[in-house]
Formats: sequence, C-alpha cells, structure tokens
Amino acid sequence: MTSRSLTLFERAKSTALTTRTSIEETRNTIEQERETTRRESEELASTHVNLIFALDATASRERFWEESKLIQSTMFSAVGTSGLKVRTQLVSYSGLTQLGDVAAGDWHSDAEALSDTMENINCVAGHTQIGQVFKHAVRENTQRKVHGLILIGDSCEEDGAQLRALGSELNENRIQLYIMDDGNRSDGRHPDTFRIFRETAEAAEGVYLPLESKSIAKLIDYLRVAAVASSGNIKAVDRIAGSVTTAEGRAFLEQRKKYLLLSHDKK
Repeated sequence: MTSRSLTLFERAKSTALTTRTSIEETRNTIEQERETTRRESEELASTHVNLIFALDATASRERFWEESKLIQSTMFSAVGTSGLKVRTQLVSYSGLTQLGDVAAGDWHSDAEALSDTMENINCVAGHTQIGQVFKHAVRENTQRKVHGLILIGDSCEEDGAQLRALGSELNENRIQLYIMDDGNRSDGRHPDTFRIFRETAEAAEGVYLPLESKSIAKLIDYLRVAAVASSGNIKAVDRIAGSVTTAEGRAFLEQRKKYLLLSHDKK
C-alpha cells in the first residue's frame, strides 16, 4: 500500500470512528431524554393537587350558570393534560345558605361528578359569603392540603378589612388565592367590589383577574393556569402552555411561572 493510499485509509478509518462515536452519543442523548421524560411523568402523576372552586350562586349569577358549568368541565379536561392528579371541592353561597355558612360538596377528581354537583345548585338572591369561603378553606386545610382557592364572583357586600385579614390567613396557610371578578356583566354591583377584590388578593399574595363579556376562552385559560400553578410544579405549568390560547392567558401563565421561580428561590 502506497503512502498516499495509507493516508486515505487512515482518514476513512478515522471518519468511520468519528461517525460511530457521534451515533453513540446521539443514541445516549436520546435515551437520557427519554429517561428524564419518564421520571418527570412519574413525578407529575404522583402529584396531587387539591383545589376549592368557589362560585357565587346569588341571583346576579343566574344568567351565566349554565355557562359556568360548561367552563368547569372544560377546565378539568384541560387540567388533565398536565399529568397531575387534581381533586376539587365545589363550594357555593346563595340565599339558600344561612348567613355565616357556605354549601360545600364532596371532593371529586373528574368533571362529570362535579357537573352533577353543580346541577343541584340553584341561584337564589342573598348576601355574599366570601369570608366564610376563606374560613372554610382554612378548615379544610387542616384535614388535607388545600393548594388553591379559585373564586368566581361578581359582587362583594362584606367588610374589606375582614376579608384582607382572612386573605392573609390564606397566605399563611400557603393556599393560593385567585379571585376572578365577573362583575362587569352584572347589574346592581356593589360599588366597593373592585377595590375589595383587588386588596384582598394582594393581602393573600394571590391574583385578581377581571373578566369581561364574551371572555369565555380567557376564563378557561385563567382556570387552566390557576389550577395547575397551584401545584407549585413549574414543569406542569410548562406542559399546559400549548393549550393556552389567549394573549391574556399566556401572560398569566408567564406571571405564575415567575412567581413559582421566586417562591422556589426563597426556600
């Protein structure tokens, strides 16, 4: 073999070796990514999230009750894509609940059972019971960890200072509060509602989200993000990013990711 032939042979041999090494490295990388995905899926599947979903069932909400039931089912379908195990308790207040009390259902892990619970709730004129919802959440937290409280309401007739104090108690118990203000669609709204909702959310280090007419897609996005972010699992929040369709929903998702990152840094 000539010197030139030997050089070409060595080069070909070296190239083949490099190619085999590259293939092995690629194969190892793929296997590592698969293993990481498997571990993350197992971690998410073992993560239980307990949410209290509170609804204002006073007379002003009656026009949108069927709509709320549809959104509830859609929310749970979306939350299911996160890989988390989500259990929710439906809480409501209306003229049928005694002053100083709320109606609380059982804990459920599927949308159908929750829809059945909502079928038995009727909207009846009465005073708001938001403070009692907060107290109920704290009591439930002594029985099982409550990760989040999502409240959809359109009015507040309660003392702002008392609600701020109760909001602070939620924060002390690490219960994330999301107040979704549907008041722009209601008549006869209490004039202090906007201020009280915002200040209560701030006291709880939670989130105040105003809703507008024809904002169904945005509400669904808000509920998706709130439900999953309550777990404290950033990977789960990333997983539902593709199903968040509105600009407001995507902004909310990024805001909750930043909040979770800061919370993890403080630990």
